[in-house]
Amino acid sequence: MTDASLTKMFDLQQKLIEHFQRAGHDIQCPVDITSKAGQKTCRDTGLKAVEELFEAFALLKNAKQHRKTDVPEFDREHFLEEISDSLHFQLEMLLMLGVTPDELFAAYEKKNKIVHDRIDSGY
Repeated sequence: MTDASLTKMFDLQQKLIEHFQRAGHDIQCPVDITSKAGQKTCRDTGLKAVEELFEAFALLKNAKQHRKTDVPEFDREHFLEEISDSLHFQLEMLLMLGVTPDELFAAYEKKNKIVHDRIDSGY
């Protein structure tokens, strides 16, 4: 993925939000994150992302601790669809907050370095 790919994902999500809005859906973007309503909207959108992750996790049949047999079948396409659904909501939340692709990349890069440093220090 290139920087342009991340920017394109943000652009596609913005267009999707606008499409929903034109279709009559009440999607607030941007939101005032300092307000109660803005925080509720952000939280609700984040929880939708988590729900989609759980739908993806449900496809991982061999992850069940109590299962004694292996299930070799895995619907990769369906799994990626659910992960993409989650990402849609995550991107929507970022756009609600006015986060840019460059800002997200910088935050990711910073945290990535922190995790590497933790590994190296035996954390």
